[in-house]
Amino acid sequence: MKRLLPTGLVAWLAANPNCTKADLFQITLPTGAAMYVTEGQWDITVPSGTPGWAGSTTTFSATQYGRWNRGPITSEASFGLPDNPMALTCIPQQSTVFPGLTIGILNAALNGLFEPSSVRVWTAYMPNGGYGNVTNGIETKWFGYIGKINDINRTKVEFDCVSPLY
Repeated sequence: MKRLLPTGLVAWLAANPNCTKADLFQITLPTGAAMYVTEGQWDITVPSGTPGWAGSTTTFSATQYGRWNRGPITSEASFGLPDNPMALTCIPQQSTVFPGLTIGILNAALNGLFEPSSVRVWTAYMPNGGYGNVTNGIETKWFGYIGKINDINRTKVEFDCVSPLY
Protein backbone atom coordinates (compact mmCIF):
# COMPACT_ATOMS: atom_id res chain seq x y z
CA MET A 1 0.00 0.00 0.00
CA LYS A 2 1.27 3.45 -0.83
CA ARG A 3 1.89 5.74 2.14
CA LEU A 4 -0.27 8.85 2.00
CA LEU A 5 0.73 12.14 3.59
CA PRO A 6 -1.39 15.30 3.35
CA THR A 7 0.62 18.11 1.70
CA GLY A 8 0.29 20.35 4.77
CA LEU A 9 1.73 17.57 6.94
CA VAL A 10 4.74 17.22 4.65
CA ALA A 11 5.55 20.92 5.05
CA TRP A 12 4.96 20.79 8.82
CA LEU A 13 7.26 17.74 9.20
CA ALA A 14 9.99 19.51 7.23
CA ALA A 15 9.80 22.43 9.67
CA ASN A 16 9.43 20.21 12.80
CA PRO A 17 11.74 17.20 12.41
CA ASN A 18 11.84 16.50 16.17
CA CYS A 19 8.11 16.07 16.67
CA THR A 20 6.35 13.34 18.66
CA LYS A 21 4.74 10.44 16.79
CA ALA A 22 2.39 7.59 17.64
CA ASP A 23 0.93 4.83 15.50
CA LEU A 24 -2.85 4.43 15.43
CA PHE A 25 -4.50 1.07 14.69
CA GLN A 26 -8.03 0.19 13.65
CA ILE A 27 -8.59 -3.54 14.07
CA THR A 28 -11.94 -4.58 12.62
CA LEU A 29 -12.87 -7.96 14.03
CA PRO A 30 -14.81 -10.67 12.15
CA THR A 31 -17.82 -9.78 14.33
CA GLY A 32 -17.85 -6.28 12.82
CA ALA A 33 -16.72 -4.62 16.06
CA ALA A 34 -13.70 -2.34 15.76
CA MET A 35 -10.89 -1.76 18.24
CA TYR A 36 -9.21 1.65 18.02
CA VAL A 37 -5.84 1.46 19.75
CA THR A 38 -2.61 3.45 19.80
CA GLU A 39 0.98 2.71 20.70
CA GLY A 40 1.04 6.17 22.29
CA GLN A 41 1.37 6.76 26.00
CA TRP A 42 -2.11 8.29 26.30
CA ASP A 43 -5.34 8.19 24.30
CA ILE A 44 -5.37 10.19 21.05
CA THR A 45 -8.54 11.69 19.57
CA VAL A 46 -8.56 12.38 15.84
CA PRO A 47 -11.25 14.96 15.04
CA SER A 48 -13.39 14.71 11.93
CA GLY A 49 -11.85 16.80 9.16
CA THR A 50 -8.24 16.22 10.24
CA PRO A 51 -6.04 16.13 7.11
CA GLY A 52 -5.41 12.51 6.17
CA TRP A 53 -8.43 11.26 8.16
CA ALA A 54 -11.71 10.43 6.41
CA GLY A 55 -13.72 9.20 9.39
CA SER A 56 -15.74 10.78 12.14
CA THR A 57 -14.13 11.92 15.40
CA THR A 58 -12.45 8.81 16.82
CA THR A 59 -10.50 8.14 20.02
CA PHE A 60 -7.66 5.63 19.90
CA SER A 61 -7.14 4.00 23.30
CA ALA A 62 -3.69 3.58 24.80
CA THR A 63 -4.67 0.89 27.33
CA GLN A 64 -8.30 -0.33 26.99
CA TYR A 65 -7.32 -3.35 24.87
CA GLY A 66 -3.70 -3.62 26.02
CA ARG A 67 -0.50 -2.09 24.63
CA TRP A 68 -0.22 -2.47 20.86
CA ASN A 69 2.75 -1.82 18.59
CA ARG A 70 3.92 -2.79 15.14
CA GLY A 71 7.05 -4.06 13.49
CA PRO A 72 8.62 -2.59 10.38
CA ILE A 73 6.53 -1.95 7.29
CA THR A 74 8.14 -2.69 3.95
CA SER A 75 6.98 -1.37 0.63
CA GLU A 76 8.58 -1.64 -2.74
CA ALA A 77 8.04 -0.80 -6.36
CA SER A 78 8.49 -3.91 -8.46
CA PHE A 79 6.88 -6.05 -11.12
CA GLY A 80 6.13 -8.77 -8.59
CA LEU A 81 3.37 -8.92 -6.01
CA PRO A 82 5.16 -9.17 -2.65
CA ASP A 83 2.90 -9.53 0.37
CA ASN A 84 4.80 -6.97 2.54
CA PRO A 85 3.93 -8.43 5.97
CA MET A 86 3.91 -6.49 9.23
CA ALA A 87 4.19 -7.83 12.79
CA LEU A 88 1.54 -6.57 15.24
CA THR A 89 2.06 -7.16 18.96
CA CYS A 90 -0.37 -6.86 21.87
CA ILE A 91 0.62 -6.94 25.53
CA PRO A 92 -2.70 -7.03 27.40
CA GLN A 93 -3.27 -6.27 31.03
CA GLN A 94 -4.74 -9.02 33.16
CA SER A 95 -8.25 -7.53 32.96
CA THR A 96 -8.21 -6.89 29.18
CA VAL A 97 -11.11 -8.68 27.48
CA PHE A 98 -11.97 -9.34 23.86
CA PRO A 99 -14.74 -6.94 22.69
CA GLY A 100 -18.20 -8.40 23.21
CA LEU A 101 -17.01 -11.45 25.14
CA THR A 102 -15.78 -12.23 28.63
CA ILE A 103 -12.56 -13.97 27.57
CA GLY A 104 -9.16 -12.35 27.58
CA ILE A 105 -7.31 -11.06 24.52
CA LEU A 106 -4.69 -13.84 24.68
CA ASN A 107 -7.33 -16.57 24.94
CA ALA A 108 -9.22 -15.00 22.02
CA ALA A 109 -6.04 -14.94 19.93
CA LEU A 110 -5.23 -18.55 20.82
CA ASN A 111 -8.72 -19.58 19.69
CA GLY A 112 -8.47 -17.75 16.35
CA LEU A 113 -10.96 -14.97 17.09
CA PHE A 114 -8.73 -12.33 15.48
CA GLU A 115 -8.46 -14.15 12.16
CA PRO A 116 -9.00 -12.61 9.56
CA SER A 117 -9.46 -9.18 11.16
CA SER A 118 -8.55 -6.20 9.01
CA VAL A 119 -5.87 -3.81 10.26
CA ARG A 120 -5.38 -0.17 9.29
CA VAL A 121 -2.34 1.76 10.46
CA TRP A 122 -1.91 5.54 10.60
CA THR A 123 0.83 7.63 12.19
CA ALA A 124 -0.07 10.77 14.09
CA TYR A 125 2.59 13.48 14.29
CA MET A 126 2.32 15.96 17.13
CA PRO A 127 4.34 19.01 18.19
CA ASN A 128 6.71 18.47 21.12
CA GLY A 129 4.80 19.42 24.26
CA GLY A 130 1.49 19.08 22.40
CA TYR A 131 0.65 15.38 22.79
CA GLY A 132 -2.70 14.63 21.16
CA ASN A 133 -2.62 17.68 18.86
CA VAL A 134 -3.06 16.07 15.43
CA THR A 135 -4.30 19.18 13.61
CA ASN A 136 -1.40 19.05 11.13
CA GLY A 137 -2.65 15.71 9.84
CA ILE A 138 -2.02 12.00 10.03
CA GLU A 139 -0.22 9.67 7.64
CA THR A 140 -1.86 6.56 6.22
CA LYS A 141 0.76 3.81 6.63
CA TRP A 142 -0.62 0.36 5.95
CA PHE A 143 -3.70 -1.83 5.41
CA GLY A 144 -3.94 -5.60 5.64
CA TYR A 145 -5.27 -8.57 7.56
CA ILE A 146 -4.27 -10.53 10.63
CA GLY A 147 -2.90 -13.85 9.50
CA LYS A 148 -1.19 -16.41 11.67
CA ILE A 149 0.19 -16.00 15.18
CA ASN A 150 3.99 -15.68 15.18
CA ASP A 151 4.35 -15.94 18.94
CA ILE A 152 2.03 -16.24 21.91
CA ASN A 153 2.87 -16.71 25.55
CA ARG A 154 1.51 -15.71 28.95
CA THR A 155 2.26 -12.01 28.45
CA LYS A 156 1.87 -11.17 24.76
CA VAL A 157 0.72 -12.18 21.31
CA GLU A 158 2.44 -11.30 18.07
CA PHE A 159 0.42 -11.57 14.88
CA ASP A 160 1.78 -11.81 11.36
CA CYS A 161 -0.30 -9.32 9.36
CA VAL A 162 -0.37 -9.61 5.59
CA SER A 163 -1.33 -7.21 2.84
CA PRO A 164 -4.37 -7.90 0.63
CA LEU A 165 -1.95 -9.31 -1.97
CA TYR A 166 -1.12 -12.37 0.16
